Amino acid sequence: MHADWFSQLKTRKIACMGAILRLSKTLEKEPDMPVLADFQLGKYRSRWDIESWLGLKNTCFSRLGQAERGWTEIDFQREFLQREWWSPERMWFASLREPPWTTVGSATLAAGPRFCLQWMMVAPEYRCRGIGHAMLGAVETSCWTMGGREIGLETLDEWTDAVRLYRSLGYREL
Repeated sequence: MHADWFSQLKTRKIACMGAILRLSKTLEKEPDMPVLADFQLGKYRSRWDIESWLGLKNTCFSRLGQAERGWTEIDFQREFLQREWWSPERMWFASLREPPWTTVGSATLAAGPRFCLQWMMVAPEYRCRGIGHAMLGAVETSCWTMGGREIGLETLDEWTDAVRLYRSLGYREL
Protein backbone atom coordinates (compact mmCIF):
# COMPACT_ATOMS: atom_id res chain seq x y z
CA MET A 1 0.00 0.00 0.00
CA HIS A 2 1.40 3.38 -0.99
CA ALA A 3 1.22 6.47 1.19
CA ASP A 4 -0.42 8.37 -1.70
CA TRP A 5 -3.42 6.00 -1.71
CA PHE A 6 -5.79 8.98 -1.51
CA SER A 7 -3.91 11.14 -4.02
CA GLN A 8 -6.88 11.29 -6.42
CA LEU A 9 -9.25 12.56 -3.74
CA LYS A 10 -9.28 16.05 -2.29
CA THR A 11 -7.61 16.13 1.11
CA ARG A 12 -9.30 18.44 3.57
CA LYS A 13 -7.26 20.25 6.15
CA ILE A 14 -9.25 21.75 8.96
CA ALA A 15 -7.54 24.58 10.82
CA CYS A 16 -6.92 24.08 14.54
CA MET A 17 -7.95 20.44 14.37
CA GLY A 18 -5.99 17.24 14.77
CA ALA A 19 -3.81 15.34 12.37
CA ILE A 20 -5.38 13.53 9.44
CA LEU A 21 -5.47 9.75 9.81
CA ARG A 22 -5.65 7.59 6.71
CA LEU A 23 -7.26 4.24 7.39
CA SER A 24 -7.94 1.27 5.15
CA LYS A 25 -9.76 -2.04 5.35
CA THR A 26 -9.45 -5.15 3.19
CA LEU A 27 -12.82 -6.76 2.53
CA GLU A 28 -12.23 -10.51 2.72
CA LYS A 29 -15.90 -11.54 2.55
CA GLU A 30 -19.23 -9.92 1.83
CA PRO A 31 -19.84 -7.41 4.63
CA ASP A 32 -22.61 -7.80 7.19
CA MET A 33 -25.50 -5.34 7.24
CA PRO A 34 -26.43 -4.53 10.85
CA VAL A 35 -30.15 -4.07 11.50
CA LEU A 36 -31.35 -0.91 13.23
CA ALA A 37 -34.47 -1.08 15.38
CA ASP A 38 -35.32 2.63 15.61
CA PHE A 39 -33.68 3.91 12.44
CA GLN A 40 -33.78 3.19 8.72
CA LEU A 41 -31.26 3.59 5.92
CA GLY A 42 -32.22 5.05 2.57
CA LYS A 43 -30.36 6.37 -0.45
CA TYR A 44 -30.27 9.83 -1.98
CA ARG A 45 -33.56 10.51 -3.76
CA SER A 46 -34.22 14.19 -4.29
CA ARG A 47 -33.48 17.82 -3.58
CA TRP A 48 -35.05 17.31 -0.13
CA ASP A 49 -32.06 15.10 0.71
CA ILE A 50 -29.70 17.99 -0.06
CA GLU A 51 -31.45 20.17 2.52
CA SER A 52 -31.43 17.28 4.98
CA TRP A 53 -27.70 16.64 4.45
CA LEU A 54 -26.86 20.33 4.80
CA GLY A 55 -28.78 20.55 8.06
CA LEU A 56 -26.99 17.48 9.40
CA LYS A 57 -23.55 18.70 8.27
CA ASN A 58 -24.05 22.13 9.77
CA THR A 59 -25.27 20.58 13.05
CA CYS A 60 -22.42 18.07 13.30
CA PHE A 61 -19.65 20.50 12.50
CA SER A 62 -20.96 23.60 14.28
CA ARG A 63 -20.28 21.81 17.58
CA LEU A 64 -16.59 21.60 16.76
CA GLY A 65 -16.11 25.29 17.45
CA GLN A 66 -14.96 26.04 13.93
CA ALA A 67 -15.37 29.58 12.64
CA GLU A 68 -16.86 28.22 9.43
CA ARG A 69 -19.91 29.47 7.63
CA GLY A 70 -22.71 26.98 7.13
CA TRP A 71 -22.72 25.08 3.87
CA THR A 72 -25.20 25.86 1.11
CA GLU A 73 -26.66 23.93 -1.81
CA ILE A 74 -23.84 25.31 -3.98
CA ASP A 75 -21.29 23.73 -1.62
CA PHE A 76 -23.16 20.42 -1.79
CA GLN A 77 -23.19 20.52 -5.59
CA ARG A 78 -19.47 21.25 -5.68
CA GLU A 79 -18.64 18.52 -3.13
CA PHE A 80 -20.88 15.81 -4.61
CA LEU A 81 -22.99 16.43 -7.70
CA GLN A 82 -20.13 17.83 -9.78
CA ARG A 83 -17.72 14.99 -8.96
CA GLU A 84 -17.13 12.15 -11.40
CA TRP A 85 -17.20 9.58 -8.59
CA TRP A 86 -20.57 10.65 -7.16
CA SER A 87 -23.71 8.57 -7.60
CA PRO A 88 -27.04 8.76 -5.75
CA GLU A 89 -26.80 4.99 -5.28
CA ARG A 90 -23.74 5.51 -3.09
CA MET A 91 -25.09 8.14 -0.68
CA TRP A 92 -27.00 6.88 2.35
CA PHE A 93 -29.13 8.61 4.93
CA ALA A 94 -30.06 7.26 8.34
CA SER A 95 -33.35 8.57 9.66
CA LEU A 96 -35.79 7.93 12.46
CA ARG A 97 -38.12 5.05 11.58
CA GLU A 98 -41.16 6.97 12.94
CA PRO A 99 -42.35 10.53 12.25
CA PRO A 100 -40.84 13.07 11.96
CA TRP A 101 -38.29 10.86 10.09
CA THR A 102 -35.45 13.17 11.09
CA THR A 103 -32.16 12.56 9.28
CA VAL A 104 -29.59 11.58 11.90
CA GLY A 105 -26.69 10.31 9.76
CA SER A 106 -25.22 10.18 6.29
CA ALA A 107 -22.40 8.36 4.50
CA THR A 108 -21.04 8.59 0.94
CA LEU A 109 -18.85 6.17 -1.00
CA ALA A 110 -16.51 7.58 -3.63
CA ALA A 111 -15.89 4.98 -6.32
CA GLY A 112 -13.34 5.32 -9.07
CA PRO A 113 -10.25 3.29 -9.51
CA ARG A 114 -10.28 3.10 -5.69
CA PHE A 115 -13.06 3.08 -3.09
CA CYS A 116 -13.17 5.65 -0.31
CA LEU A 117 -15.60 6.60 2.42
CA GLN A 118 -15.86 10.23 1.38
CA TRP A 119 -18.18 11.55 4.11
CA MET A 120 -19.76 10.00 7.17
CA MET A 121 -21.46 11.82 10.01
CA VAL A 122 -23.96 11.08 12.75
CA ALA A 123 -25.78 13.76 14.72
CA PRO A 124 -24.14 13.99 18.17
CA GLU A 125 -27.31 13.11 20.09
CA TYR A 126 -27.70 9.87 18.07
CA ARG A 127 -24.14 8.53 18.30
CA CYS A 128 -23.34 5.15 19.89
CA ARG A 129 -26.63 3.62 18.70
CA GLY A 130 -25.27 1.56 15.80
CA ILE A 131 -25.96 4.13 13.07
CA GLY A 132 -22.32 4.54 12.04
CA HIS A 133 -21.85 0.76 12.04
CA ALA A 134 -24.94 0.29 9.86
CA MET A 135 -23.90 3.01 7.41
CA LEU A 136 -20.41 1.50 7.14
CA GLY A 137 -22.07 -1.85 6.46
CA ALA A 138 -23.99 -0.27 3.57
CA VAL A 139 -20.85 1.44 2.23
CA GLU A 140 -18.78 -1.74 2.45
CA THR A 141 -21.55 -3.84 0.86
CA SER A 142 -21.74 -1.40 -2.06
CA CYS A 143 -17.97 -1.52 -2.45
CA TRP A 144 -18.05 -5.34 -2.40
CA THR A 145 -20.91 -5.49 -4.94
CA MET A 146 -18.92 -3.27 -7.34
CA GLY A 147 -15.90 -5.58 -7.06
CA GLY A 148 -13.96 -3.53 -4.53
CA ARG A 149 -11.97 -5.46 -1.96
CA GLU A 150 -10.37 -2.51 -0.21
CA ILE A 151 -11.84 0.69 1.13
CA GLY A 152 -10.07 3.70 2.58
CA LEU A 153 -11.04 6.77 4.54
CA GLU A 154 -9.64 9.87 6.14
CA THR A 155 -10.56 11.15 9.58
CA LEU A 156 -9.00 13.31 12.25
CA ASP A 157 -7.18 11.78 15.18
CA GLU A 158 -9.14 14.08 17.55
CA TRP A 159 -12.41 12.45 16.48
CA THR A 160 -11.78 9.62 18.92
CA ASP A 161 -15.29 8.11 18.71
CA ALA A 162 -15.02 7.84 14.94
CA VAL A 163 -11.49 6.42 15.11
CA ARG A 164 -12.63 3.87 17.72
CA LEU A 165 -15.55 2.80 15.49
CA TYR A 166 -13.37 2.41 12.39
CA ARG A 167 -10.71 0.43 14.24
CA SER A 168 -13.31 -1.81 15.90
CA LEU A 169 -14.59 -2.69 12.42
CA GLY A 170 -11.17 -3.63 11.05
CA TYR A 171 -9.79 -0.37 9.62
CA ARG A 172 -6.05 0.05 10.06
CA GLU A 173 -3.76 3.04 9.68
CA LEU A 174 -1.84 3.29 6.42
